[in-house]
Amino acid sequence: QFQSIKVKVCPDSEHVFNDQFWEGLDLVVNAVDNIKARQYIDDRCVWFEKPFFESGTLGTKCHSQIVIPHHTLSYNDIKDPPE
Repeated sequence: QFQSIKVKVCPDSEHVFNDQFWEGLDLVVNAVDNIKARQYIDDRCVWFEKPFFESGTLGTKCHSQIVIPHHTLSYNDIKDPPE
């Protein structure tokens, strides 16, 4: 069963998105609109070793990346991440 949570995922909401939350995930699919949010979620996925499908935009083009912690580059490993 799925539950919708309407809270910004960021350091200020770690009381909601705590260790138990991240440990309970099998996969993370992301579609956020700013680099800081992407970097934060990428950090959490690497820390908790969760596969991560990052999607967003690169100007008028689609951007996507699959991150498998400790096997592929993470979003934060890219020198100039797309905006």
